[in-house]
Amino acid sequence: MALAYQVGYGIQVKLGETLVRVGSARFMQPENISLPKEIQSLQTQSKAQGHSLVYVALNDQLGGVLELQPAIRPEAKEIISYLKDKGISLYIISGDHEQPTRQLAAELGIEHYFTETLPEQKADLIAQLRASGKFVGFVGDGINDAIALNVSISLRGAATDTAQIILMDGNLSKLKPLFEIAQAFESNMRTNYWLTIMPCVICLGGLFFFHLGVVGGMATYYTGKVVGLGNTMLPLQKYSDDYEDQHSVTSDS
Repeated sequence: MALAYQVGYGIQVKLGETLVRVGSARFMQPENISLPKEIQSLQTQSKAQGHSLVYVALNDQLGGVLELQPAIRPEAKEIISYLKDKGISLYIISGDHEQPTRQLAAELGIEHYFTETLPEQKADLIAQLRASGKFVGFVGDGINDAIALNVSISLRGAATDTAQIILMDGNLSKLKPLFEIAQAFESNMRTNYWLTIMPCVICLGGLFFFHLGVVGGMATYYTGKVVGLGNTMLPLQKYSDDYEDQHSVTSDS
């Protein structure tokens, strides 16, 4: 069995003497597989309803069509509202047609969207956003998303091979604690920065203005280091306590 996959287009496999192709219309056209008028009419109707068609061809003849209706994850609207409240701009980068993507964006309350994008085009769009000064995180779950994963979050699937963060249960609601951890880390690092700088400033000020001796200067410097080390360990203690609390609740139940 010979199998070939064209990212963003479709897949073909040789079963005995039959060549089976499954994919989008743009996958069928270069293969010179004609679409009957009734299928073209169905394609127009499906686009108008926000649906997508997947074509199945046997050798050089169209064998059938599958109609796919988009489904929104139950937690999607809640996490999108949370991210928007954080002032984060949201974009949909889809390989689908204009109509279903526009309807999806409207239902989710997302203003920006791109349609009919191939995987390499997704990567280019992310590069353009980064070049404009934005910090970009990409959430995806399929092999079509793998090439676009830069600062990357994967919901399982093929993209886990290239993602930096993997949500193992495939639930978008985990993005909320992920952002909370990131913000806590940033705050902790900012505090550590000042805890590193301030003892040096105090030592220099004490040396020039208050005649602070070597012992006093060293004591001030290392006190700052110890406090900084303690501050660094605070997140570990916090999340360790949270884990123990969750484990205790699970055991009791």
